[in-house]
Amino acid sequence: MTTKNTRSEVITLKKIEHRKRSVILLLFRDRRDWLIKVKKMKGVLFTRTHLSYYIEYDKRAFHEFKKLGLPYTLDGMEEITNTKTIKNPTTDTIAIGHAQGVPSAQHIPYIGADNQAPPSGPADKGTQSATDISKTNIGDMDVVFSNKHFLIKINYDKKKVEKIKKLNKVWWHAKTKKWICYASVYNLGKIQAMLECWTEEQYEQLEEMIMTYEDPCTVTLYSLPDRRKEIFIEVKGFKKVIAPIHQLSNRRYDKELSRWVIPYDMKVLPLIKEEYLKYDIEVIDRLPATVQAGTKLRTSNGDRLSKLLKKFASSDLEVAKKIASRMMGQRYSWQTIKMYTTAMVKYRQWLLPKKMTEETTQQDITKYTIHLSSLKLSSSYMNIQISALKYYFSKVQPRSDLNVQMIDRPKARYTLPRILSQQEVLRMIEVTTNIKHRNILYAIYSSGLRLTELISLKIEDINYDRKQIIVRGGKGNKDRSVMLSDHLAEVLRAYFHKYKPSTYLFESIKAGKQYSTSSIQKIVRQSASKAQISQKVTPHVLRHCFATHLHDRGISIASIQELLGHKNIKTTLVYTHISTQNLTSIESPLDRMMQKKKP
Repeated sequence: MTTKNTRSEVITLKKIEHRKRSVILLLFRDRRDWLIKVKKMKGVLFTRTHLSYYIEYDKRAFHEFKKLGLPYTLDGMEEITNTKTIKNPTTDTIAIGHAQGVPSAQHIPYIGADNQAPPSGPADKGTQSATDISKTNIGDMDVVFSNKHFLIKINYDKKKVEKIKKLNKVWWHAKTKKWICYASVYNLGKIQAMLECWTEEQYEQLEEMIMTYEDPCTVTLYSLPDRRKEIFIEVKGFKKVIAPIHQLSNRRYDKELSRWVIPYDMKVLPLIKEEYLKYDIEVIDRLPATVQAGTKLRTSNGDRLSKLLKKFASSDLEVAKKIASRMMGQRYSWQTIKMYTTAMVKYRQWLLPKKMTEETTQQDITKYTIHLSSLKLSSSYMNIQISALKYYFSKVQPRSDLNVQMIDRPKARYTLPRILSQQEVLRMIEVTTNIKHRNILYAIYSSGLRLTELISLKIEDINYDRKQIIVRGGKGNKDRSVMLSDHLAEVLRAYFHKYKPSTYLFESIKAGKQYSTSSIQKIVRQSASKAQISQKVTPHVLRHCFATHLHDRGISIASIQELLGHKNIKTTLVYTHISTQNLTSIESPLDRMMQKKKP
C-alpha cells in the first residue's frame, strides 16, 4: 500500500476571478498543520470548484494571512502589496430566499435542547459571516442557518415531517417549536430537495460556507457482535477519500449500508491508518480490541477508599476506615460499603457528645433507633442504619455484652410495585424518536435488567446465535442469563451502525466509557412524560412491567425468579398480587347482578 505524496513547501497565493469578483486562492497540499491555521482565519471560505480555500482580494485579508507566519509565494498578484485596498461588490449580508439576512444574535433565541448541544453562543471565527446571513421565509415555512445549524419552522405536514426526521442529527425543540439539525452539506442538499428554499447561486454560497467548518472526510472503523469476523469502514464527508481502501484485496462494498467491509485482520489496521494520514485524515478506531487496549484501568479499591474517606471529618475517619476496609476484604459491593460507612459515621456523630463508639451499650442502640423513628424516615433507610450497626458490632468490633440480634427493625409497609400496561409501555417507546434512547427502553423492558446491569452490559455479552444476554456481576455479584428478544436483536443492528459502540452496549460520547445512570433515568422520565403517563416511571418500573406481563401470560414464578436474578422466591411472589392472570377468571358480583337484571 504505497502512494505518491507531495507535501507543499510554501503556500501559493493566486489571484482568480470567482463569481464575478477577485479572490485570493490559497494553494497547498498535505500540510495539516497549515490547514488548521488557515481554517481559523476570519472570512476564509472553501470553493468546491477549485477544491481549495480562498480569502477576499484586499489588503486587510492579505495582512490577516501574513499574521499566520506561514511561508508563501505570490502568483499573478504582486501588485497587492502596493495598490490600495480593492473593494469587492459584495456585502456582509446576503438576501437568501425572500428575506434579507440579519445578525444571528437578533433572530436566534437561546436554544437548549435536552439531548443535543444548543446552536447558540459565539459563532466560529472562520464562519462569522456565514452565520449572519441566512434566513428564508417561504409561505408557511421559515428556514434559518445560524451557528452551524439549520432551524426549520413549518406548519405540521405529515409527509414533510417524515422527511425532516430523516435528516442527520435532527431533533425537535419544543420550546421554540422548531426542527433543528446540524448544518452539513448532506442536510443542505436534503432541505433544498424537500423545500426548495434557495436559488442555485444562494445554494452554492451556503455550501461554501458550510465547507469552511465541516470535515471534508471522516473514516471510522467498527464491528458488530453478530459479524465478529468483519470490520466495517464508514467514509463520510463532502470530499470522500477511498483510495486507501481500493488498495485492499479482500474489500467489498455493502450498498445497503453504504460502507466498506473487510475481514477482521489486526495487521491491516495500521496500514489503513498510515495511508489515510498521508491525506491528513485521522482514522477513528472504535474496534473493541484497540479501544480496550488504550483504555485506562478502572479505579482501584484503594483509590475509591481514599475518595470516600475525604468526605468525612478527621474525628470520624477511624470508624469509617474500620468498617469500609473490613467490607472491602469480604468483597461487598461498593454501593453497600458506602451506605454502611455513612450510616456508622452518622451513628458516631449522634453518640459522640456522650461517649465513644467503643463504649456503646444496648440501651444506646435502642435510643438511636427511637431517634431515627422520630425523624419519620422510610423503613428502607432505617433498615440500612440498623444493618450497618449489626455488621459493625458483630464483624468489625465484636462485643460480648451486645446482642445485635435483639435490635428491632421497623415494621415495613407492604406496598405493591408500580406497573404500566403494555399499551403504556408501547406508547413510551413510540414517542421516543432517538434510536439510542429507544433501544435503552427496549433492552430494559425485554430482559428485565436492573439499571446497573444495563450500563455494565458489554457487547461481548450478547450472543446472537443462542439468543442470550449474559448479565455479569448482577446483584449479589451473581451472573445469570436472560433471553435476547428477536425484535431487540433486529433494532440493535441499526443502532450499532449509527453509534458504533466499542466496549459497552450503551456508551457515552467517549468510546469505551459507560453511559451514566442519571442519563438513563432522565430518558425514561422524558419518554413517560411524552407518552402522557401521569404516574412516576423509573427504569425499575419497566423491570416490574417485564415480570408482571410475563406472569399475565402464564409464565411460572420460578422462571421469572431466574430471569430477574432474585435470591429468594418471596421477592418474586409480589408479582402474583398485581398480575391479572387469576383476576380475569373471576367475575365481579356487580357484573353478575347486572346480567341477572337484564331481561
